[in-house]
Amino acid sequence: MGKLYAWVNPLSFTSELDHTWVTTYDTRKFPYTSLAEVIEAGEKCWLCWGIFHPTGSTSQQPDGYLFETEADIDLSSCLVTPNAASQDDDGAKGTIFLYGIDGVCHQLANQVLYGAVKGGHAPIVEDAEGYWLSSFLYGDYGRTKDAWMRKIAGCTVAAMTTDRPQHGDAPDHLLQHARDILGDDPSVIEAIARKRGEQREIALTILAGDDVSVDEINRSNRIKLAELEAEIGTERFVAVFGYAAEDAPDLVDPAMFAASRGARLAGSEG
Repeated sequence: MGKLYAWVNPLSFTSELDHTWVTTYDTRKFPYTSLAEVIEAGEKCWLCWGIFHPTGSTSQQPDGYLFETEADIDLSSCLVTPNAASQDDDGAKGTIFLYGIDGVCHQLANQVLYGAVKGGHAPIVEDAEGYWLSSFLYGDYGRTKDAWMRKIAGCTVAAMTTDRPQHGDAPDHLLQHARDILGDDPSVIEAIARKRGEQREIALTILAGDDVSVDEINRSNRIKLAELEAEIGTERFVAVFGYAAEDAPDLVDPAMFAASRGARLAGSEG
């Protein structure tokens, strides 16, 4: 057992979204400057499809701190390999195998934080800027649901306890967030769930090819957001997601997308 800390930094391509990552140490006290220093100190850092950050800082979170939680560090380390870049190490991807298709940093940070699961519930990075957009497009743990459940089942005895939700039993945080904001309006909740499912199918089929561009992915995501806004109304959409569809920032970082695809194609040619 040990402690996990969740952090945020603005994404390099837009200050409207937060990058999330997780550590076993408090960066406010120990601002290590490299992964080598982290490893030498006997600590762990999960980059979560990002680059190494000594500390965090956003306009909403000046020190980058989201929360800390007691967790099974061995379980987190099995689910997602620490101290490695996701674009370079398959284990550091968790089950977010294809960046921008299966998920982004929010989903991978949640996978690490699943090491803190208790009573079937684990903390998520819901207070990161842009999280509910991300959750709509990718879910809490990514689009590869079956792979994620297999990963949980295969990771240590601790993952097999009754604390682990059975397939389909995990909380649907986005739908609960929508109910908390809008009340239990079945038509709105159904629309959010349906449009989310539609985009998942598009992503895992049409957009999953090696030749897809980051612009195509972001454009497809924007189209589905606009469709949902047209169905539930702008006021409700903004209340749930924090942006109007036309103002919503793109979620996929072009630089990280390029790095992830370059590593993938290089691996397929090796």
